[in-house]
Formats: sequence, structure tokens, C-alpha cells
Amino acid sequence: MNVLHVVVRRCEKYCDGINIDSISLAKQLRGCTHIKGSLEIQIRGDNNVVNELEENLSMIEEISGYL
Repeated sequence: MNVLHVVVRRCEKYCDGINIDSISLAKQLRGCTHIKGSLEIQIRGDNNVVNELEENLSMIEEISGYL
């Protein structure tokens, strides 16, 4: 019996560190997997803000600076 193993690797996308103070800035990091520098999040809002941050920052695997 032949067994096929499929390995799915996502492409790495490096982005510069940023201070997120709006949803539009968070959207700039969509798809980023690595942040070169620090990532600061200073944004106020309701549950929609949390959802937007999760949607746009969920691919980040590594931050070279601080969070």
C-alpha cells in the first residue's frame, strides 16, 4: 500500500515592526508571518476590534522585538 504524505508550508512574509493604532494599520500586516522589530498595539474599541486584529494578525509566527 502506498501512502502519500502531503506537507503544506505557507510562504514566509517578513514585515517591519509597527505601532498599530487603527484597524487600517492592522490590515497592512495581513499575511505577515514574521515581524522585523517590535509590534505595539494601542487601539481601543469593541469586540469588532478584537475580531479585526485576530483576522489580520493571525499568521504572525515570530516577532524579533517586543509585543
